Amino acid sequence: MARRGHELAAPAAAATTRWNAVARVSSSVATRTGGALGVERGTARAQVALEVGGVAGGAADAMPGVRLTAVPVRACAATGRDLALRACALAEPLWVTGGTGDVTTLLGGSIAGTGRTVVDGVELIYQVGIDLHGNGVDYRWADQAVLTTPWLAVWTGLGVQWEGGP
Repeated sequence: MARRGHELAAPAAAATTRWNAVARVSSSVATRTGGALGVERGTARAQVALEVGGVAGGAADAMPGVRLTAVPVRACAATGRDLALRACALAEPLWVTGGTGDVTTLLGGSIAGTGRTVVDGVELIYQVGIDLHGNGVDYRWADQAVLTTPWLAVWTGLGVQWEGGP
């Protein structure tokens, strides 16, 4: 009687859910500051992530009463864990107050690098990224640009991450 061989695959790495909270500073629209809350699910090699943020910034000195508030939403795919590279789809609804005001949504993508380290039992994350917007808006007063949404915005962030959930 012939024996059949059967190759056993290595067990798949267990997927984990990780949550994070990050403070950010962006080069877009003068300097915008804010933060983001996110969740990622995956293994040490690959993850998917969803992140919702909030940022605010002011106009140039030409019109100090003009403010921008935005809620960037990123859906990402990432590779790596302690040093990770992310590629994201980006939708950024924004509201401009002051002047006549405006509401619009910027659409585009984002590329980011994320590093993780543990300090005294706390998992710290640091991020550097570039947002690329497919559309932009110039807000003008007396034929002078007072607030411009950029095509490209560089940002950096620092935060904490924790594991939990399904």
